[in-house]
Amino acid sequence: MAVVAAGARLRYWRDHAPELWAAVAAGLDDEPDVASASVEVLSGGGAAAPCADPLVRHVARSGGAGHAGADHSALRALVGMGDDRAADWYAARLGSHWLDVAPLPARWAPRLLPVFRRRLADPGRQSHAVPRILRTLAEWGPVAAPAVPELVGLLDTPVARGAAEALGAIGPASATGRAAGPLAALVTAAPGPGRHAWHGGAQTAAWAYWRVTGDPEPALRVCGAAARAGLGQPVLRYLAELGPLAAPHADAVRPLLTYPGPWSRTGAAEAWWRITGDAPPAVAALLPELAPLARHSATALVLRTVRVLGGIGGPAAAALPVLHEVASSPRRYGGIPLDEELLGAAREALTAIEAA
Repeated sequence: MAVVAAGARLRYWRDHAPELWAAVAAGLDDEPDVASASVEVLSGGGAAAPCADPLVRHVARSGGAGHAGADHSALRALVGMGDDRAADWYAARLGSHWLDVAPLPARWAPRLLPVFRRRLADPGRQSHAVPRILRTLAEWGPVAAPAVPELVGLLDTPVARGAAEALGAIGPASATGRAAGPLAALVTAAPGPGRHAWHGGAQTAAWAYWRVTGDPEPALRVCGAAARAGLGQPVLRYLAELGPLAAPHADAVRPLLTYPGPWSRTGAAEAWWRITGDAPPAVAALLPELAPLARHSATALVLRTVRVLGGIGGPAAAALPVLHEVASSPRRYGGIPLDEELLGAAREALTAIEAA
């Protein structure tokens, strides 16, 4: 089958030959099994964007995005491409589990925010969509500011942590929605029966309070105590963002560079570097996390590690051979979307390290 052969090559090789994508797109007009195979290949994120038009026609033939018989996988593929024609379709099917695609383009905010706000104002309705909405608002940052009133209204609900994360990502614009008071209350709120103090969202609320008001005291106090208790993510990310302000807690971060959990080690490396400016211990902790690349494998942790190394810049020169291999390899590392992200991150890291 031509579609299968073309798809296998596209998944294995960084070959953007138009004829391969054309062969995959042509399969959309074939019998259902072939069309399904084509859609699976086209779920490769932005790399498959040249095939968006045939995919839209395929959805139309299945009855349109609003039809019960619509090809859900094809709609998901279009959303993953970031094709603007999929924004309204995404909004109409927000409650569908199969449409959990991230990240969504920030340019969709004007079309999606009204739908998101209505859903957040009634979080009990299709509640499984609420965490997805909160995650998207946090990814969008300041452009999500119109949703601040609804986010503040969620700070005394079970999704308070996600709401606080979004408010912190929006930043100072959240102050106009009177977020500071409820965030301060969440910092000191009891976590509830049977739950440890760390589970109540206090660290996230304290970080968000700093982002909204500019006052770092609650974040330094709460996140510093959490780091001393040995907690990793997301506390280390918050301390990294605080940077030199968190210097009094650097001694608590240093032992976490050899912590058993790889995500915590990576978070500790970034926090240590951004707090102290001392690169060698951070780089030494990060380099082992690149090991899967030797097997042409990649994970979300590898991607995160590459980005942290790029943020360190020149002192991370020991990573250059691996990054050059990633950037120049004709083979993919993992699936198409992850490999495309990895390639972009590796190129950015190379630029940052070599420019220093």
